[in-house]
Amino acid sequence: LSPDDPLIKDGHPLYELTPWPEEDILPFREIMMKHFDAMSKAATEFVQLACIGIGLDEHNFDKKFVKPTSSLRVMHYPARSQSEAPEKAIAKDGSVLTCNEHCDSGCVTLLATFENEGLQLFLDGKWVNVKLRPHSVVVNIGNLFSLITNGRLKATMHRVVDIGRDRYSAPFFFEPSYHAEVPTSDSYTQMYGPWMINRVTKEFPEYTDAI
Repeated sequence: LSPDDPLIKDGHPLYELTPWPEEDILPFREIMMKHFDAMSKAATEFVQLACIGIGLDEHNFDKKFVKPTSSLRVMHYPARSQSEAPEKAIAKDGSVLTCNEHCDSGCVTLLATFENEGLQLFLDGKWVNVKLRPHSVVVNIGNLFSLITNGRLKATMHRVVDIGRDRYSAPFFFEPSYHAEVPTSDSYTQMYGPWMINRVTKEFPEYTDAI
């Protein structure tokens, strides 16, 4: 959103300006803005194609993303051995995890892995490595998008295992507008923003004062 948008000026929850770092040689802000725009366009097209694939109108969900609350993160996973990892970071199969198993709560995640291994999906009762494909992004379906499509698209259970060296990734989370009405259960619909804030503050109480 533009800095002049009322949602930004009013300090509306889930909408905020990005705190950019100081730049020297690398035009970090320009690069990230271009990447954000490219991911936003790709996610929009993915949702439209998914609609076609399950027999809905291509633009069935467009109105839910008029002013999306999407976010782009740049993530660094430092390498650590099994002896260095806390107990909760050791999976039942002995793998050292840098991100525990979970499904994303929102709609769609586009993940740029920079050709780093480590991402695994839970498929047919076991964890499988996501194969690296140059110049590609990984698409994860979130719990909310699964609900919106009446379960036709299943949420992606995934985790990240330690690869023995530093790992970088840039997930883009494509999320509806704050005021979009979304199904949050099989029989209940509510506004996306309050629903998401409630989920985040319950799972991560440390964010309560920040939202």
